[in-house]
Amino acid sequence: MSATAAEFILHVPASATNNDISSGLLPPNATATVPVSGTYGIELHLSAPTARSPSRAHTLHVLVSGATYGSDYWDIGFEPERYSYVRYFTARGYWTLCVQRLGNGKSDHPDGMKVVQVPLDVEILAHIVTLARTGGLHGHKFEKIVYAGHSYGSAILNGIIAKHPGVIDAAIFTGFSHPKPSNDEPGEGEAIDPTGATPIPGFQPAHSFDPVRWGTLPPSYIVSSPSLRSAFYGAEGSFDPAALAWDTAHMETATTGQILTNAATKIVAPEFRGDVITVDGEGDAAACPGGCDLEGEKEYYPAARSVEFAIIPGAGHALNFHLSAPTTYETIYNWLQKHGY
Repeated sequence: MSATAAEFILHVPASATNNDISSGLLPPNATATVPVSGTYGIELHLSAPTARSPSRAHTLHVLVSGATYGSDYWDIGFEPERYSYVRYFTARGYWTLCVQRLGNGKSDHPDGMKVVQVPLDVEILAHIVTLARTGGLHGHKFEKIVYAGHSYGSAILNGIIAKHPGVIDAAIFTGFSHPKPSNDEPGEGEAIDPTGATPIPGFQPAHSFDPVRWGTLPPSYIVSSPSLRSAFYGAEGSFDPAALAWDTAHMETATTGQILTNAATKIVAPEFRGDVITVDGEGDAAACPGGCDLEGEKEYYPAARSVEFAIIPGAGHALNFHLSAPTTYETIYNWLQKHGY
C-alpha cells in the first residue's frame, strides 16, 4: 500500500432519479424513472504525497474503478512499483482519493437492482468531490480536482460533468468511449429479467462465485466470469499472467442495476469547461468494439478548454494491469503538466 493519510467510511446523503427497469426494458429507450434517496456509507482511501511539490499540494486525484473492480485497481498490491497509479502520482506530489463505489468493499450494499445504479453513483461522487473542495474531506481542502475513471467509473465521470460541470477541473476517461453514431431507427429497448435472477452474459452471481466472501448478497450483485476477465487483457506478451491472477483473486462486485444503466450517462456534457483526455488500450474491445477511433469524442465536450486522447499500444481494457501501465501513467502525467495541474 502507498502512504495513506486516512482510510475511513464517509456517510454521504444523496438522492437521484434512477431508471425504473421493472418493466424489463433498458435505457435510453425505457424512460420510466424512480426516485431514490438515503445516506450511504462509502469507503475512502486518502493518500498523501510522498514527495513535496508546492504547485500540486492542493490538487486531488479522485479515482473510481470500473465494474467488478475495487479501489485497489488504482493501488495494485502486485508489484506496485510498476502497477500502482497511487504510488506513481503521490511520488510526484499529488494527493489521491481511491473510492470504493456503493456496493463495493466496506461501502454499503443496498438493493443492487433498484438503488445501485449510475444516476445515484453520479450524485454520491459529486457530493464527495464537493466536500473535497470545501474542506469537508477529513479536514483537507483542495483547489483542483482531477477525476480519473476506469470503464464504469468513467461513465460516472461523464454523468458528473454533464450534470455538475463545475465540480471537476480535469476529466480523465480510461477504458471508455461513446457509442458511434448509428443511422438505425431506435428500437423499443433490450428486454431483460427485471428481477436480476437471470445472469447478464459474461457475469455470474457473486454469492455463487465465492460463497465465503459474498454468500449473503442477493443475485443482483454480480462478478465477471473468468472468460470475460481474461478478455479485459491484450495479446500474449502485453501482460504478466501473474497480474491477471492477482486481478481475478481481488475481484470486486458490480450490480445488475449498474451494468444495465451505465449507458444512460454516455451523453454530451455541454457546459463542462475543464480539460478532457481519453486514454484507451489499443486492444480494448470492451470500450472500443471494432477498434479505438477517438476523434469523435470531441463532440461530447463542446465547451471544454481542451479535449485530447491517447492510445496505449498493445494494452486491453484493464489498463492498469498491463506491462504498459507506466506508459499509461506517464501519458496522463505529461498531459496534466501541459495543462497546469
